[in-house]
Amino acid sequence: MTRKNSILPRLLMVSALALIITTLLSANNTSAAIVWQDNFNDGDYDGWTIEGLGDFGITSNALIATGSAGVWNFIRYPSTVAFGWWSFDVLSEDAPGNHSYVYIISGVAEIPNYRLAIWTGSYSTWASGPGVSVIKTNTTDNFSIAEWFPGTAFSGWHSYNVTRDNTGLFNIYIDGTLRLTFTDNEITTSSYFRFGAQENSGIDNVVVNDSPPSTPSTTPPPIPGFPMVAILTAIPLALGFASLMRRRK
Repeated sequence: MTRKNSILPRLLMVSALALIITTLLSANNTSAAIVWQDNFNDGDYDGWTIEGLGDFGITSNALIATGSAGVWNFIRYPSTVAFGWWSFDVLSEDAPGNHSYVYIISGVAEIPNYRLAIWTGSYSTWASGPGVSVIKTNTTDNFSIAEWFPGTAFSGWHSYNVTRDNTGLFNIYIDGTLRLTFTDNEITTSSYFRFGAQENSGIDNVVVNDSPPSTPSTTPPPIPGFPMVAILTAIPLALGFASLMRRRK
């Protein structure tokens, strides 16, 4: 093999190693942005604090409000993320007037905060029908600043992705579709992520990330084991080319 021909296998090996290193670094950078998460698959809710007389339990690997009918149940988890990405699933009870709150950004004693209100009944104080609204609470105000109403009962499990960039722009995706957007910078700190629910409502798969993705609803999930796939693909490819060049010498 001439010196010129021997360069190609070396370049292929270097390219393969670069692909492996880049892939591994990319995977590490993605996971590093997650501040905390809980899918309750361990059968408990360690780290969470129940407020007042509320009661919760784990059912089918989800956190479910188990208090008496009509009684509000609140639970919180320490969370200082005020700009980033929040992802979670909520189970809404199919009952008129029933609803739940997800306090995306919450301070001490409930104020100040931004809370996602999920209305499942036909009427409520804040909404004229079932749907989702964002209620902002500060020291003087408590009002809805963004609303979405599907026009039909909104119950069962639904997935939510909430992003807030450094300009204060919120985007709220419900089941993968952008439903609410607004900009607000009044509340810039957080102490807790909180969940308030009436009986049989629940939450699951909570992920809190301090750097929002650019397209949370359309970006496909990572391929399981992608770094290993890259390794198993790149190395045989490079070795194959090297073998081919040896045969041609």
